[in-house]
Amino acid sequence: MAGAVDVLAGDAVLALQYTDLLDDTIQKGADIASVATITLGNDGSYFVITGVTTITAISARPAGYKVIFRFSGALTLTHNATSLILQGGVNYVTVAGDMLGFISEGAGNWREIFRSKIPVAHSIVFDVTGLRLSGDTATPGNNQVYGTTGAGVKGWKADPSIQNSVDIMTEAMIYG
Repeated sequence: MAGAVDVLAGDAVLALQYTDLLDDTIQKGADIASVATITLGNDGSYFVITGVTTITAISARPAGYKVIFRFSGALTLTHNATSLILQGGVNYVTVAGDMLGFISEGAGNWREIFRSKIPVAHSIVFDVTGLRLSGDTATPGNNQVYGTTGAGVKGWKADPSIQNSVDIMTEAMIYG
């Protein structure tokens, strides 16, 4: 069947929009513990990969055989220009929920054909402890901050909540 194929991934559904990429039916096989060479079961073409061991190869299947992996945690897939060809030609570190699809080129050689990354929030924290905005440290309450008054007038104003120093922490959320 050409068109969208729904692959159940826990509570989420990943709609793959590839024409003739996958067969009409995708069977879930038994979970596979990560090892250097993943040995595919004969009970499906969709497998959850558990564990954290680096994967360097996938067991042989006839050319054209397609498989989907969903990863339960972080591990590294090691790119190999012949036997485990990953997008971009570089190693890939998974996070829980990532899904990758591969097609066999025969003789134990596999090519990544799609990747569905789970968005991950990263925090960048800047700690500038001790930064004084204005004022003196000897007289608590003389410190000032720049802002607006209730009338919208910008300028420096006293801020009694700032004593000897200001601890500023900034967090930025980045989705990669």
